[in-house]
Amino acid sequence: MASAGAAPQQRPIVEHEVREGDLVMLNDGAAFSFPLYTSWPIRLEPPPIPATAFYPCVEHRDVRRYESETSIPSVQERVSRVWLVTSHLVSTAHDVEQTLSRRGFEEVRADERRGAALSLWISSAAAQGLRLMTAPPVASGDAPR
Repeated sequence: MASAGAAPQQRPIVEHEVREGDLVMLNDGAAFSFPLYTSWPIRLEPPPIPATAFYPCVEHRDVRRYESETSIPSVQERVSRVWLVTSHLVSTAHDVEQTLSRRGFEEVRADERRGAALSLWISSAAAQGLRLMTAPPVASGDAPR
């Protein structure tokens, strides 16, 4: 089981590297802890189940709580990058990862710290472009015929 100490370590990575149009997806564990450490605005709502007195929600247009497959974007939604933040219930990440893969995303970065996991997924088209940009140049004598 992850400690709450994992959320502060993931938060600066996401807040520093998120771009316009990126989507940040939080599993149940991260959906509660991430808002408590973020510098983005939050609001308190009644909890979905009465286990706590409040439920913190990040007021950032590109932060979404993973609830079911319908909350996972498709490439057609014009989302090219998805940050997946999981904490406490890291097992839910497997379902999300499979769905992202089926919907045309590839994992390009993964980091796990003290039970919290952070991964970056980009659309397959963007991943292909990234591979082309980072591929070593082919020497003229080595070019395929």
